[in-house]
Amino acid sequence: MVFREPTPVQPSRTSIAGVATASTRTDGSPRARQISLGRRLETLRAIRDPATKLAAATRLLDELRADERAVAAIRDAAILALASEGHSYAQIAQATRLTRGRIAQLVQRLRPPGDSD
Repeated sequence: MVFREPTPVQPSRTSIAGVATASTRTDGSPRARQISLGRRLETLRAIRDPATKLAAATRLLDELRADERAVAAIRDAAILALASEGHSYAQIAQATRLTRGRIAQLVQRLRPPGDSD
């Protein structure tokens, strides 16, 4: 997997071309997180006692669900920002690999009441 530095953000209008594959290598990077998760899965698989394995798996699932919610909130805020800057739902959908219809649903749900931008 090739990691690239993120494209600099322009203050007025953000370009979304190619952003879907951008990643960084920092301590909290997706790659570092993936390695950490891989090790945790190995440890989980090695647990012999079913009750201990169940408890550990449940804790890990809880953590992953919390992480998923946090990442989704960040993604949703970025989607709303791009829509507010005037990017089309089709452009945003292409960058996120979601459908245009799903982008429209998210923007409608995320926009503050009375904001018909």
